[in-house]
Amino acid sequence: MRYYKLIFLSLIICACNSNKKSSSKLDDQTPANRAELTDKRTDLDWNCSTLNGIDICLPNQWIKVDQDNFEQFYFLEDTSQNDFFVLIKYDLHTLGLSPKEYCQEVYRQLLNDPNEPFKKYSFREVKRDGRSMFFGEFITEVNHIEYLTYTFYSSLGEKFYDISLKSRIDREAVLYNTFHNIIYNIKVSDNPLFEYDKAVDESIVINFDNW
Repeated sequence: MRYYKLIFLSLIICACNSNKKSSSKLDDQTPANRAELTDKRTDLDWNCSTLNGIDICLPNQWIKVDQDNFEQFYFLEDTSQNDFFVLIKYDLHTLGLSPKEYCQEVYRQLLNDPNEPFKKYSFREVKRDGRSMFFGEFITEVNHIEYLTYTFYSSLGEKFYDISLKSRIDREAVLYNTFHNIIYNIKVSDNPLFEYDKAVDESIVINFDNW
């Protein structure tokens, strides 16, 4: 999959077809209640740090990559470059896309990637206090191995955040819990990027074919 910072670097997947609307907490509308969410600042198996105003906690064993393209980039292990975590931050004024257009472009790139067949997805828009946040899961295939990518997209203040975690699909249970704990623990200038225990105004399952 191409890593193209100016517009997208994310994936997602699970297969949903209808636009169902509801008003409830996120964990009532997604599998998020499967995750065991905890404060990782006291977890010895996680490392917490602050970079450019972003407080983030990640598993200790991940391998940080020194680079200038993204806020954070880690390989999950030293034997595979297809297993990674990435956090990208954009200035909304220079991005040139609305959050919805950004998500649509991610989907278009996935469909048109000849090197990594795109198999299925799920995508959800969560609305709260005038903000739209997007959770996605994408399944792709590399060398006959299926990969699952969890993604989260959200704007906060004047910035837009693209966060993705990708690994082999046989790690789904661990991957899911890890991803949601990362999002749960992220703060931007002391403000949570997403509050899991706060009720949402609307939760919508997105079908890209008619969105």
